[in-house]
Amino acid sequence: MLLRPLAIVLTIFLAQTASPVLAQVTLKLKFTEGATYKVREVRKIAQTIGLGTTNIEGKSDITTKTTTVCGQRDEEKNLTYKTTFDSIVAELQGFGSKVKFDSAKLDTKSENALLEAALENFRKMLESTLTVTLDKDNQFVSVEGGFEQGAELYFEEIKTAFVQNINRFPTEPVKKGDTWERTEEVNLGEGQMFVIHRKFQYAGTTDKGSAKLDKITATDLSVEYVVKDEDAPVKVKESDLKVESSKHTFLFDRKLGRVVDEQGELRVKGSIKVSVMGMDIDGTFDLKVDEHRQDVE
Repeated sequence: MLLRPLAIVLTIFLAQTASPVLAQVTLKLKFTEGATYKVREVRKIAQTIGLGTTNIEGKSDITTKTTTVCGQRDEEKNLTYKTTFDSIVAELQGFGSKVKFDSAKLDTKSENALLEAALENFRKMLESTLTVTLDKDNQFVSVEGGFEQGAELYFEEIKTAFVQNINRFPTEPVKKGDTWERTEEVNLGEGQMFVIHRKFQYAGTTDKGSAKLDKITATDLSVEYVVKDEDAPVKVKESDLKVESSKHTFLFDRKLGRVVDEQGELRVKGSIKVSVMGMDIDGTFDLKVDEHRQDVE
């Protein structure tokens, strides 16, 4: 008889201690009709390409604020998201020049043609409304708006980013410590991108203000450098790049059904062979990306 109370106590104790370990959650995306949210994104890139005795250096520090509005499903159950740029503040450095851009002062100009082209893109972004359409199963259908010049490449980048966000997390439940892998593209601008093999891990929950959020971490296992812009002045023929360091954190709000805070750091180094005006040149590559994307009021 004395063993029975002990058994009951042990049963309760094991249930209390085992539940957190075995607890599973589903990181289910929600596509809420009529929802509106604002996002602030800060992205910093520092790049050095060594070609022979010449180093080509470039830096960018860009902060954007956007507003996204989710519409209502139509008769075919399609759903549209419309995104506008509220502000863009940027500092660009490269090709022997430096320029600062603030959307509050649209008359900013650069004497450097390449930097001026970047500023013109900013102006077009501020004037545009980007519309993404999903079908009844919340799969990507189309993207419209944005740029006229280079629109095909730009739209492809938007499509890739949207599809990656939808497929980033498992559809099945996960528990703390579970891992999964994905291959993702990271847009670097000017037709450049990294194709990265990334390992994710569910790290449990964390508190942010009054909200309890799911925390997902990630590290990058391998990287490939790709240039999709056929008109780029420098074409990459070969590359042997390694991930020097990487660290990523995603905070997922189950109530809202989306990531509300995302931070990432990535450093890539290695060797490349490029073609400049038909001439092949061996070189070195060093690039660092820091970014932070979060919901704002």
